[in-house]
Amino acid sequence: LASPKLLKTVPKKVVAIGATGPLGRSLVGALAEAGSEVLVLSRQPFLASTKERVSHDYGWLSPKVMKMGKVSLRCWDGGDMLDIVGDDWLGWQNDVASFCGKEGAVVMNLVGGGGGAYTLGALERLNECIANYEAKVTGVVNVYPDDAVCKWPIARETYAKCEAASRGSGVAKVYNVRLGRVLGLDSDAIESNAYSNIFNLVSAPGQLSTSMGSELPWVFEDDAIRALAFVATDEIGVKSFVDAASININAEAPSSEFAAAGFGDWRKMK
Repeated sequence: LASPKLLKTVPKKVVAIGATGPLGRSLVGALAEAGSEVLVLSRQPFLASTKERVSHDYGWLSPKVMKMGKVSLRCWDGGDMLDIVGDDWLGWQNDVASFCGKEGAVVMNLVGGGGGAYTLGALERLNECIANYEAKVTGVVNVYPDDAVCKWPIARETYAKCEAASRGSGVAKVYNVRLGRVLGLDSDAIESNAYSNIFNLVSAPGQLSTSMGSELPWVFEDDAIRALAFVATDEIGVKSFVDAASININAEAPSSEFAAAGFGDWRKMK
């Protein structure tokens, strides 16, 4: 998990998709520790909540995260239906709408990955829920690899479609955050290798064993978590934003990117 008491200001409620990977697990833990209620949508919630990891083919939340009391898992059918067993996913839209309530919730989209069809599919399913089940969503934060990292045309095309889908969802505030490779994530060797392969894949297709190289952007885990929480917080509401903001976060110029977008210095949250 990220450093203890990392965040000072967080949204009251968060609906997270793609949050059972190394970055999502860390973000969910930090948000819950700071007081957010987090609903994690997962195609395999049983495997995501086990005390010990059963398979690296599916995401996982650590026991420490699950014991925080503010994190709940809900089965859903976003993304690849082949991963779903049984009918536990039925009715998830009503549960999301109930969770959001009258105050609303912020959606954190961390599906990202290599930009496969499931990336767009998951977001489209959530958009359907927002439109047809009156789930009150106050903002959407899409998290993708930095453009300097994501050089795979198919992935870039998918992320662009996701951004367009979010803008068409009717949600007033949509923020697209581009991260460099996040350093310092808590993961075992298998998961760490898979995470590295994602970045190698989108940077150099067909060369999964290639070293990333020092020229690619990166950001430390704690800084990435702080920045994402800052964007997700209701106080981000820069009123001039009526469409979407795209923000790059990496170690080279994190504060200048935020200043250019009108946010001020996010590092003051430390």
